[in-house]
Amino acid sequence: MSEHEKGKTIDMLWAAAVKPVVEEFNAIYAGDPANIARAYQVITDKYDQYSLQTYFEQVAGWSQDCISLFDLGSPHVVLDNAFIESWKDAFLSSQSGGQQAGMQQLMQGMDQIPLAFLDPALPATLKDAVRYGAKVVSTRYLADGGRGRRVEVVYRNRAGMHASEFADYVLFTIPFTAQRMVQVDPPFSIRKANAIRSLRYVEVTKILLQFKTRWWETYLKERGQKPEGGVVTDLPIRYAMFPVSTSAQFKNGQNRGVIMASYTFQQDATETGALTNEAVVRLAADNMATIFGRALIDDNLELGTSQAWSADSFSGGSAFTYFAPMQKTRLFGTMIEPEWGKAAHFAGEHVSYSHGWIEGAFESALRASYQIYMDAIGTKNIG
Repeated sequence: MSEHEKGKTIDMLWAAAVKPVVEEFNAIYAGDPANIARAYQVITDKYDQYSLQTYFEQVAGWSQDCISLFDLGSPHVVLDNAFIESWKDAFLSSQSGGQQAGMQQLMQGMDQIPLAFLDPALPATLKDAVRYGAKVVSTRYLADGGRGRRVEVVYRNRAGMHASEFADYVLFTIPFTAQRMVQVDPPFSIRKANAIRSLRYVEVTKILLQFKTRWWETYLKERGQKPEGGVVTDLPIRYAMFPVSTSAQFKNGQNRGVIMASYTFQQDATETGALTNEAVVRLAADNMATIFGRALIDDNLELGTSQAWSADSFSGGSAFTYFAPMQKTRLFGTMIEPEWGKAAHFAGEHVSYSHGWIEGAFESALRASYQIYMDAIGTKNIG
């Protein structure tokens, strides 16, 4: 490492590397939320050409050893990411940044969101409108179909039978990797098809372990640490996270707890994702035992499970979008544009500014809903 890089923590090195970008952003932002879009656009115009790797090399002037240290010692570094993605995500992922952005967590679990659609007490309940076990296989634009029949969606039910639904609009919310598996007639525009084909996604694998006691709280306190937080390692699990004591999983006073024993990206995720669930749980337990001691882990471990997005057909084999350099500049405008005479619209974290966050799904849903509403007003497709 260069002399000026030695003796500094990863956080210190990162803060120094992105300081010019932060200063440029804040000079335009000036504490006014109305300026955020313009400030972010200026940063995009200047820095979208860089990957995280090339930004470190060409702008920050880091040595290769320093880049390797940052890569190994950080939980979610993907050096091929567009720099603007990593810069934004690092802010949201930090505790201070998350608080400043007003990030919230559903204490009863993220499944409360889809369950709310099924609440019979709500006036807009969808409890009788959801088609369970229905896999969409094709969609068709009917230019002369008339009101209520501008698009046809063909799906296959659990019995293997095909059925159709007709509507004025179709809203695609699936990842582009899964979108490619759905037949569309007529084909989308060349620019849209190129965006769907080339948009960059990342692979992720998560491993959860359940223990009969919350042993980590005692272990960390005895060593002068807070009873929650994360651990970064060069072992295959790479990153583990311990829940806060106020987590909803402890609301009933139980002593057992679940930890995220591994959260891996890209090559690391490919390696763990290729294992069976039994093998990957054993791997995570063995890695945790290497760090914290065999007796502590084996005496408390009850069970575990994993999710490898690379093996998930409904996600198209990918977890979420991370733009490659220049993809935001070249693709994003096309990605959010409707198709089929504004009868086909697109939502999901991939067509938002907040990739990898459920906030992005909400942002894009509001944008797409507005697009549909404005078109419906103009074409009298709303009554």
